[in-house]
Amino acid sequence: MMSLAQIIAQYPPPMDFIFLGGHENSSEVLYLDLCEEDFGVFCQRNLINTLKDLTHSSQPRDRTDHTVYLGVLSYDDYACMIWDPKHRPSCSQLRSSSSQIRIHRGLDHQDGLKLMGDPTSATQKYFQAIGAACDEIYDQSQIQNMQLQDHHSKAHYLRTAHQVIDDIQRGRYYQLNLLRYFDIKGLPEGVWSDDHRIWHSLMDRFIKSAEMMSAVVGFGDELVISFSPERFVSVRPSLQDCDFYLLETFPIKGTVSRGEDPDQDHRHRQWLMKSSKDRRELNMIIDLMRHDLARVSYPATTQVISEGVIVAHSSVFHRVAHISSCIRHNLSWGEFFQTLLPAGSITGAPKVEVIQAIRDYESTPRGVFMGHIFKADHQGFDSSVLIRTLTHSPSRGGQYAAGSGLVFDSSPEKEYEEIQAKCAMWHDQSFAK
Repeated sequence: MMSLAQIIAQYPPPMDFIFLGGHENSSEVLYLDLCEEDFGVFCQRNLINTLKDLTHSSQPRDRTDHTVYLGVLSYDDYACMIWDPKHRPSCSQLRSSSSQIRIHRGLDHQDGLKLMGDPTSATQKYFQAIGAACDEIYDQSQIQNMQLQDHHSKAHYLRTAHQVIDDIQRGRYYQLNLLRYFDIKGLPEGVWSDDHRIWHSLMDRFIKSAEMMSAVVGFGDELVISFSPERFVSVRPSLQDCDFYLLETFPIKGTVSRGEDPDQDHRHRQWLMKSSKDRRELNMIIDLMRHDLARVSYPATTQVISEGVIVAHSSVFHRVAHISSCIRHNLSWGEFFQTLLPAGSITGAPKVEVIQAIRDYESTPRGVFMGHIFKADHQGFDSSVLIRTLTHSPSRGGQYAAGSGLVFDSSPEKEYEEIQAKCAMWHDQSFAK
């Protein structure tokens, strides 16, 4: 049986959509019938009251008919707010969804697609068209050969990394997350929704390399494909006291590639577990995120649950921390986003200074790269960090970005190699020099 990602790879949605889910993710869901919402109005609403309203509007007898809010938040919108609190998001977007498609696994072991909510006629027609797709075989015959072409040479990256490390050693900041940007070569020119060769080729990479927090977003001619494994923050009712909501974050720092065989895989995992450099790198972000969470939480409720465990992904190992707190009830969505964004794991510390340095060294707006996708529904709030993300549009073609955190004892050469590992979904093709 094909996964939902494989089904939509074969049959691209003919309307705006948001797909959440990835590799071995049992909660794959395709959101359709998207309605554009006023993000400014949404940001003025009380966060906890919104989540309670979403819970109450979804009755236990009918979990299929409830509102879902879905947002794509630009890194630059919230980086600008660090300098100008009066800045209002102009690139971030909010949608509500009235229908969704999931893979249904029945008690009678008959698997199939399930259409939920209040679908429009266009969505019903699309659902009927893909209804029998579960039993098909995933077709890879339309996959195009692709290459990544770095915007700058390796020498340019190494030189910039040395400059960042010099800043750190002089005490300007402690850590900075530096990106490399790539063009994707080999794709046909045009609109992804018109030329299915583009869609099939990009979705094939997604199917092979997507992780738990991965997503695909199609708004008009714009396409975003995120291979992200990183959950940013989540909000859900506390199991101990239903009157309070638990705020959690899971920052990632520390990366090593998977091994080519089980023995090498084990050695790489042990190396990351013992790496003092990567432990320090994560500890800095834990301290930053703990401070950020405390600003939106009740006093004395912020705690570090884990200082870092090693988590295996399809192409890399990561060190992942876990911090939690009890979020305040009198908080608006705007205050919540403005306090926590951009994520500390993709800026560095201290946040204000490194955001300015990132602007200087990268010399290009990040846009959606290192931004966030979020979902708010009857289960609570969840969000990802848009690391290892691809964008495609007719005017710019395909672009990809990945980065790493630099600290005082970083090796630029090793950081370069770490970013190569984060581009593993493209490694079946050679890198264009």
